[in-house]
Amino acid sequence: MALSSAWIVIQFDGAFEQGPPSPSELHVSFVIDSENTTGDISLQRATNFIVWTRERDDVNSTAYQENNGVSDEQSAGEKAEQRNEDHTPHEYLNIARDAVVWQTAIIVICEFFLLAGLPKMALPRNITLATLLITIIIAVPLSYIADLEAEGGGYSFQGNQPEQNQFAHYFQSADASIVPLGFEVEMETGGYDLGWVDPEHRQNVSQTPPEIGEEGYDSLIVFKGSLLVAFGQVLQWILVLPLIWYMLPTMQPNSDTPVGEKTLDSTAKEKDEDKSHLEFCTD
Repeated sequence: MALSSAWIVIQFDGAFEQGPPSPSELHVSFVIDSENTTGDISLQRATNFIVWTRERDDVNSTAYQENNGVSDEQSAGEKAEQRNEDHTPHEYLNIARDAVVWQTAIIVICEFFLLAGLPKMALPRNITLATLLITIIIAVPLSYIADLEAEGGGYSFQGNQPEQNQFAHYFQSADASIVPLGFEVEMETGGYDLGWVDPEHRQNVSQTPPEIGEEGYDSLIVFKGSLLVAFGQVLQWILVLPLIWYMLPTMQPNSDTPVGEKTLDSTAKEKDEDKSHLEFCTD
């Protein structure tokens, strides 16, 4: 079986189409197999992105929160919650890996019983196969995402990276499509970065999107990307299994008659046929 090969390949390519960080590009690639998760993240044409993250204001900073009436108690609570999230165990992917291994073992055991002449094992085998397919397609990717969330995002770049609540008139869209042995998602997201707007104009930008040439319009950031999730040989193996089972049917007894009795009956019947044939020739 192809359990040792790549299970899932995740590839993301995106670029800032508009705003201070454009034309910076983000390229991400991850490979998940039965034991390891390897990844590579690269930020190309990154000069404008670095300048943007370092020069923008952090509107979630302590000074900004004090000026806007956010209490220290709330900030401390948020920090405590963040610390708890940082210590959340992240082993969901390992649990999904173990589930795949156990489900595969159950399928193999059921197949041995079927070859031994126990047709009732076909139902649990088929159910386990369907569960294995769901685990590979859904549980493994989601468990990896859950691990990243538990790690606080997993990867970050230097600088003051804004969160979604620091954007005014935030928007996002996504369009998913099916590709061979996987799926692809085209996405677009953006908004007006309040950290790039002068403090005296932030209230106006928050209330009404500025038009071209108005104060704050240059803070509009648009990011477009494409996410590709492709499943490896393990999914191909799972999809081929039912065809193999159909082409190589399980051995099943033809009747409830014991093998010994069936042999004796067949021998007696053959003797009767030979006797009748001899009598016909004599006549």
